[in-house]
Amino acid sequence: MSVNLRSALIVSSISLLALVTLLFGVSRHIGGSNRRYMEEVVVRGLRQFYSDLKDKTAASGPSKAILSTADLRSVLLTGERYKRYFPSFVTQKDIFLATPHIALGNTNFVCMVRLNLETLWGINGAGESGRASDSQFGRWPHVGLDTE
Repeated sequence: MSVNLRSALIVSSISLLALVTLLFGVSRHIGGSNRRYMEEVVVRGLRQFYSDLKDKTAASGPSKAILSTADLRSVLLTGERYKRYFPSFVTQKDIFLATPHIALGNTNFVCMVRLNLETLWGINGAGESGRASDSQFGRWPHVGLDTE
């Protein structure tokens, strides 16, 4: 093999490796951006849901600061409102509600949404949203929105 051919093969190999590395970096960046966007949309939906819960309790008077699972389900299912809170990739099977009741103002979870196998987001009775762990999810008394 001549020196020129060997040099050309080495340069081609290096160029191919650089291109693969660049494409891998771009795809990871795009994937990370998509994940962050999905999380932001879910958090906005959780906050809107919480705001509507507060409005419902304010209209019912101070004695209604404790909400049952049926109350939570009603807000989400009436007019399929959950579809307005969350993007289409979030279905009823991905939404979980506190059971048997929740007091607004405390730090227990009101609702959690599973984005994928690794990612859960929730909002508590004080209106604070954040990422939840699988162990928190397992200890939290809940039912799925898709179950009766």
